[in-house]
Amino acid sequence: MVRLALPARLLKTPDQRHVQGHRITYEHSFILHDCTNAPQPNRSLSCTNSLLSSVNESDRRAKRPLMLLCHAGRAGLLATIPLAVVLDVLSMGQLYLIAFLNAVFTVIFDAAYQSYVPVIVGRDHLMVANGRISASDGFAQLSGPSLGGFLVGLLSASRAVAVDSLSYLLAFVLLLFDRTKETTHHQSSGTTFRRQIVEGLTFVFTHPVLRAIACFNATNAVLLSWSNTVWLLYVVRELGWSSSAAGTVLGIGAAGAIIGGLAAPRIVRRYGMPRVLLITALLDGPGQLPVLLVNPGLGGQAIVCTCYVILLFGVMVYNTAQRTYRQLESPEHMLGRVTASIRWIQWSVAPLGALMAGVTATVIGLHATILLGVAGLTLSVLFLYLSPLLAMARRRPTQPALQFE
Repeated sequence: MVRLALPARLLKTPDQRHVQGHRITYEHSFILHDCTNAPQPNRSLSCTNSLLSSVNESDRRAKRPLMLLCHAGRAGLLATIPLAVVLDVLSMGQLYLIAFLNAVFTVIFDAAYQSYVPVIVGRDHLMVANGRISASDGFAQLSGPSLGGFLVGLLSASRAVAVDSLSYLLAFVLLLFDRTKETTHHQSSGTTFRRQIVEGLTFVFTHPVLRAIACFNATNAVLLSWSNTVWLLYVVRELGWSSSAAGTVLGIGAAGAIIGGLAAPRIVRRYGMPRVLLITALLDGPGQLPVLLVNPGLGGQAIVCTCYVILLFGVMVYNTAQRTYRQLESPEHMLGRVTASIRWIQWSVAPLGALMAGVTATVIGLHATILLGVAGLTLSVLFLYLSPLLAMARRRPTQPALQFE
């Protein structure tokens, strides 16, 4: 785990301006939280050009040196924060710059590592490898905020960021021990950067299943951003939850992601890739509905928490399956471009959800806004059900790429 999430309690008291003696305001702490996590919808626009750049870099260069560069870059960037605190020169401008540059390194790393997994394990073991990666992501979601909060309370915010910097340095050292040999695919001198981007996007949109997955992922990114924007406001205002209760529900729910990542290979092996993609995609909409139906109190929190465990279980199984399918279907020399293209399509539109949700909630209220999000998430599965996946699911899969037997 190389990312630590600084907790929302750093923003608890707006009029307090110091954290354990250091001149880091709560606005600063929010930026620190943003720059120490993977790309999220609220940073998608700033990451768009970086994703397009990673389309070229992750295919043209060897993946391992690129990943090492990203680890070193993020470690160095985060290390400047505690140093600036010691020198009493920390500014908002520095934090915004670090958040942006950290996002650049993160999106390039993500495109590179997803292209590197097939090189390490081979295509026959991709499903198991991706399942374990998904489980580790779920563990990070579950333990990251708690660990970050513990470190902030024990050390202070700036020193917690220093620990985060050291975690990237540790990842750098561990990656140095990898001796996997990989082949690089040199582009012809006449191949321009724009043409490489077009090739990646063209491959995605001319492949009927990848096109459906890309459209479904993008729609879900918008609608989940929509729901997440108003969810916390709803449970606090309408259900009377405390912020700690809401965080606990989400934290326990992340346990479903760990189980889903570990169980994904066995589920796909038993039911086949198309069926798994179609069934797990159905969980997104109904999984958001119980929060509108429960009563205030501990019982309602337990019901929502249980539903989130199931929801995140399905989300992680889906993510593992669709990532594996993309890696298997993409030509080796285009895998980085295909990966970055799908991620760019997904994250470049996600901020629209938050913007539309804010406007809609102002007009029709929080309850109706969440209900519209549930309806949209439920209907978004049509992208998958109108694709060849449905016909593939109706027959027993025979291709190893789809069955993993």
